[in-house]
Amino acid sequence: MESGVQDRRVLLVGGGLCGLTAAIFLKMANIPFRIFESSDSPTNIGGTVTIFPNGMKVLRECGVKDAVVGRGASTRRAVIQDQFGRQFSTLTMGAAETYSEPTITIRRALLHKILIEKAEGLGVKIEYGKRLVNLSQDHKKVSAEFGDQTRAEGAILLGADGVHSIVRKHVVPENGGPAYSGLVFFAGFVDDQELISRADLDRAAQYVTVGPIGFFGYSHVDHPTAPRPSVLWNCYLRQDNRIPSTDLKSMSDQAIRQRVMDAHQGWHWPVLDLIENSTTFCRTSVFEIIGLNRWSRGRVVLIGDAAHAMNPVAGQGANMALEDAQLLTELLKHPELPAEQLFRHFEAVRKPRVTRAARRAHRSSKLTMVRVSGLRQWFRNAAYAAWTRMVPDRWTNRRFTYEVGRDREEILRRLSIHPQTSPSFSAMGKGSS
Repeated sequence: MESGVQDRRVLLVGGGLCGLTAAIFLKMANIPFRIFESSDSPTNIGGTVTIFPNGMKVLRECGVKDAVVGRGASTRRAVIQDQFGRQFSTLTMGAAETYSEPTITIRRALLHKILIEKAEGLGVKIEYGKRLVNLSQDHKKVSAEFGDQTRAEGAILLGADGVHSIVRKHVVPENGGPAYSGLVFFAGFVDDQELISRADLDRAAQYVTVGPIGFFGYSHVDHPTAPRPSVLWNCYLRQDNRIPSTDLKSMSDQAIRQRVMDAHQGWHWPVLDLIENSTTFCRTSVFEIIGLNRWSRGRVVLIGDAAHAMNPVAGQGANMALEDAQLLTELLKHPELPAEQLFRHFEAVRKPRVTRAARRAHRSSKLTMVRVSGLRQWFRNAAYAAWTRMVPDRWTNRRFTYEVGRDREEILRRLSIHPQTSPSFSAMGKGSS
């Protein structure tokens, strides 16, 4: 191992949920960095994201938990029903009294805004309009070139630039990019207060209707104190030939509405009414990155979706990206550790957890897209109901018990650093949480 203090000037590429969380932790740890975002301004897109207790622990540590809890919807259970509205199972989704933190469903754009406000409040300057076009490194530094003809140099680079990562092309040039899942995601916000009142949905529940093929989910997404709370629905539809991004982006609201309604004809109320009365739609092709050969190359490392994008059906993609951001920044507080070794051990310890989650999400998604009907559908639902009754909640929700500190201690042990002598974020002061 190299001796002495290593240069730790960080280039952080990507200003999404993962990148912003990393920026907050880097700032709190007094590690010098610059953060670059390819878009020209903060984006206001996306549906919702569910932050489970493992992710909420990260948000607590970076000081935004109260803001998230105060703006999102507390989600304690999932109600599973068939296309006729007959409930056949209920799943717990995490509660503070069991896992020390709640589960919160919140608009993705709102969570993004909360993280931006926290970062800027700490003095972080987000550099917008910085589309990475080239990346190079030697044994001392990393150089990044952007589309606006500017350059930046640092000691290391963190690639938090999402599923279509440019940084990943540098780390794993032989990788062909993310795998298209054969699915397209559609969602819609419903603001019709009369319809929402008639639906009388349990505010603490996410409703999941499982049909002969696919499923349709819907739930409240705003805090009960919101003046005009919304309901959001979402579904995944088969699309064997991927729709080009430009065509999907330009798809009209009416075209989305009609396609989703056609896929759910005959399903129970209020499914079609929710679709018909949607005011804002979301759409995206679903991509996955499972078992990437490596996450780092020299002084460059991937985190979040850039390293392990997973099908959103399991709801853990954003949560595990938040875990990455906190854990890696904890490790970077050790300037005596060579970046290359640190990154390799970070990957070795993190990869089993995120790969298991990604494969589970992939399998679950594939199973919901197998068409079954009649007696076969009844047996499928009955078997699922029996399984959920037999399996303890603590096993089903075991991912919620994850602690970043455990992985941190394991990595430091591997690097011959005594964990008890290492500083932690908790000892540094987190501000309001």
